[in-house]
Amino acid sequence: MRRFFRKFSFVHGRLWRQDGGYRVALLLGPASFLGATLACALWGSIQGWQQITYQQPAWATPRPNPQPWNDDASQPQTVQPVRPLPPTGADGSLIGHEVGWRVVARPIQVSPTMDVDIRPDSLSGLSITGRDVDMDQILADGPRDTLYVAVGTGLFVVREPGIYALSLRFERPPAPVANCVTRLGFGPHRIVSHLSLNVVNNVSTHFETAWFDLQPGLYPTAWAFGCWHDKGVIGPGRITILVSHPGEKALAPARPDDFVR
Repeated sequence: MRRFFRKFSFVHGRLWRQDGGYRVALLLGPASFLGATLACALWGSIQGWQQITYQQPAWATPRPNPQPWNDDASQPQTVQPVRPLPPTGADGSLIGHEVGWRVVARPIQVSPTMDVDIRPDSLSGLSITGRDVDMDQILADGPRDTLYVAVGTGLFVVREPGIYALSLRFERPPAPVANCVTRLGFGPHRIVSHLSLNVVNNVSTHFETAWFDLQPGLYPTAWAFGCWHDKGVIGPGRITILVSHPGEKALAPARPDDFVR
């Protein structure tokens, strides 16, 4: 057997050095063709498996046109109050409650794909009164050297049964470029969750309107708002909570006593 292989090696080496046709036939012959065919088949199988199993990241997934905040926007949603309506004082205020929101600054983490994660930690309390939430107010009492948004929580006061509507308006005059996040939640429903990127020009946006069939009581409500650029929180900007009460045909800025804390 050794003698056979020595002869085969001698013949192969001589033909390889002296006969170009032999080299071409050996490289392109049946064995090489079979090997190339198997390699191509294996590569195609790997590519096909990757196409089946690969999932695009959330930011790269095509999204349909914006849909209503619920499946049937024509039907008001029913939400149960978390507390009964408390007694009313002589001045018309609700006993045991103050008008307005409980507002805190909370840090945010912004991913490379611009997903905004509002962290549960409270950095500081903010002094915000009135129906509008303005970036000037947020910046006046907010922390320094960190990205954050203002988060407000309160209770929506329903004094009579009927159909109510809630929405949010975002405004920003022409100003240096900024990214702004706006959110509004009512009971278990998230009404608005929007991120405005690279805002420069004048903006006035009225977000989705949500309709609810409510009974007298207190209903939990929360919002979040903030604008930033690079690693700093900046202004200007403003959000306004909009409300429609039973019998009203249009949304309007919330009444001073619509929300209590």
